[in-house]
Amino acid sequence: MQTSVLDLIQLYRIDQNKPVFKAGLGFFLFFYRYLGNLDTFSINAILKLEVLMERKVLLVVDVQNDFCPDGALAVKGGDKVVPVLNRYIELFKRAGLPVIATRDWHPAKTVHFKAYGGTWPPHCVQGTKGSEFHPDLKLPPDTIVMSKGTSPDEDSYSGFDGRDDKGRALLQVLKEKGIGHIYIGGLATDYCVLQTALDAAKNGIGITVLTDAVKGVDLNIGDSERAMKRMKAAGALETTIARIEGELKGGGYGSSEDKKRRA
Repeated sequence: MQTSVLDLIQLYRIDQNKPVFKAGLGFFLFFYRYLGNLDTFSINAILKLEVLMERKVLLVVDVQNDFCPDGALAVKGGDKVVPVLNRYIELFKRAGLPVIATRDWHPAKTVHFKAYGGTWPPHCVQGTKGSEFHPDLKLPPDTIVMSKGTSPDEDSYSGFDGRDDKGRALLQVLKEKGIGHIYIGGLATDYCVLQTALDAAKNGIGITVLTDAVKGVDLNIGDSERAMKRMKAAGALETTIARIEGELKGGGYGSSEDKKRRA
């Protein structure tokens, strides 16, 4: 029997946070994987369902006008992440999984800006056009927005420093939704994506970096590459939209190296 990832996600969403459901599902997976007739239940489907037992979220980091071309602090090619992120957003929407977006939300005067002792030119000032999300970014209406850098005496690169419109910190939101794993993309690889991923790891949350949906500042040559190495050293996985969509079409799971080991 062939079972798609989306079918399994829908199955998983049924009482997904109830311990009894999780325990029953765990026994089901054990039975079929180790004792059952694998001719009647795809081993691919079983492995995918095991992964899905850990609830996930898509975290879109700082895809704002000021970080895109013609912005006050433009990341080279920053707008190129938008169409790719839109494809990830669509996948998560179809799966009924949450989307969270972080944003820089600075006051006009802050130690984050060069004029007041910081590193950067003014950017993403509260209420300005530059602080808005890129107009082509298709965030769902129920996206949870986390605003960071709101205080005049802080930098706040990490999404874990942000708060939503209810005053909740990101870690609180993740705990309330039972999130155990973050799929992260956005701007910039070597700053806010990096710090958010590292803070996730510190809090015991799994990370997958969407390598086709991030761009870096590279203030120093190689900063983005070094950032990716730091995230991987902290336990981060990597994926691309092509790999995920391939899995959804029945193209298998995991990396090509994983597949060779299982052959």
